[in-house]
Amino acid sequence: MAYEYSPNDEVYFGLSTETKPTNAGQFEKCMELDTKKTFIFKDGVWYEL
Repeated sequence: MAYEYSPNDEVYFGLSTETKPTNAGQFEKCMELDTKKTFIFKDGVWYEL
């Protein structure tokens, strides 16, 4: 499974073992389904919330 994007929610969903997208827009979110962690993309880096 690769990270999938939900355009309605502006969130990427995937597993912690997968590489997060590098082409995300500024301040888009990413949720790891297995760890329940949420990240935000800022200046080319994913930061955990």
